[in-house]
Amino acid sequence: MTMASGLFAAGIASAGPSTAAWANDTYSVCSASCLFDGGASGGVTWGNRTSTVQGSVWSYYGYPTTVYFDAFAGSTKVDSQTRTTSSAGLSYNFTIGNPDLPGGVDRIRVQACTTLADGTRACGDQFNMIRD
Repeated sequence: MTMASGLFAAGIASAGPSTAAWANDTYSVCSASCLFDGGASGGVTWGNRTSTVQGSVWSYYGYPTTVYFDAFAGSTKVDSQTRTTSSAGLSYNFTIGNPDLPGGVDRIRVQACTTLADGTRACGDQFNMIRD
């Protein structure tokens, strides 16, 4: 037995699987008005290369409300997802990111927009969640 294989067998040189331990984040965003348009709320579970987004998007008065999710690694956008509803609520649970990207996503930007009867879009502020 070589020295290296002896150390590996003893567990000293074994890297083993690594697990990320980042705090989860929550979000609550509205299009122009939470009372009259729509919005979304939920949370993000940060992962090593991808993250899981869950929550719901809602709309008032039947106008379509879309919630936008953009995932970044540094300043580079690596993935985007949207969810849209024209009713009281739509639940979602999906993975965002790039499983082939070492280090994974470190920021997710969320924004809600409602398309009004005249075709204009009413959008709220963008909200950024940072992996820490």
